[in-house]
Amino acid sequence: MRYFLEQLRTRGHEGPMMAVGYSLGGNVLLKYLGENGASTPLDVAVAVSAPLDLHDSARALTSGFSKIYQYYLLKRMKKAVTRKFDQYTAAFDWHRSMKARTFAEFDDAVTAPLHGFSGKDEYYDRCSAVAYLSNIQRPTLIINALDDPFMTPATIPDASKLSDSVQLEVSEHGGHVGFVSGGTPWHPEYYLPERIIDFLEAGIAESDNTAGRCRECKKQKEKS
Repeated sequence: MRYFLEQLRTRGHEGPMMAVGYSLGGNVLLKYLGENGASTPLDVAVAVSAPLDLHDSARALTSGFSKIYQYYLLKRMKKAVTRKFDQYTAAFDWHRSMKARTFAEFDDAVTAPLHGFSGKDEYYDRCSAVAYLSNIQRPTLIINALDDPFMTPATIPDASKLSDSVQLEVSEHGGHVGFVSGGTPWHPEYYLPERIIDFLEAGIAESDNTAGRCRECKKQKEKS
């Protein structure tokens, strides 16, 4: 993400920069924002249904209705492994990956070694965004739901873990990137699009106002 954003700047992009991340993409976005603080070229960001604590997310997927999601996604992930890697030359234990019955087992066998981690615990520790939220210095909205099958309510951070730039919205219902606000089963109405756009527009407006004040201050200093 850092490389991509830097490329946009070096290739002459001068307008406002916004980012929206969903699910694991939201976790990646929040971690990036926390790691880079005020140096990020992003002006405003939104993360939806981000599993902020990967340890908690892995545990949540082993119980109740969440196991259905785990079964379905593991099946797809194993197919992706067979499509992209050769079992004799793969940089991980192929047979162990095929036997994985949980996300934690798959991450320990595949995700962690592929990305240079010693195992799932190091991967979860270093890549969970929850540890970076206090250092975010751009207007950022986090939207999560208490009934998200990919996490437990314990994942929701308290105010002490958030910077002043972070706004956390938690709804009782919404599932994982669902957030239906009305309509009918055949023509549902969704809460997310309007909420995301409203926040991004407000964040850009505030960024423009701040930039304007900075330019005005600079002019005043030059005159004096």
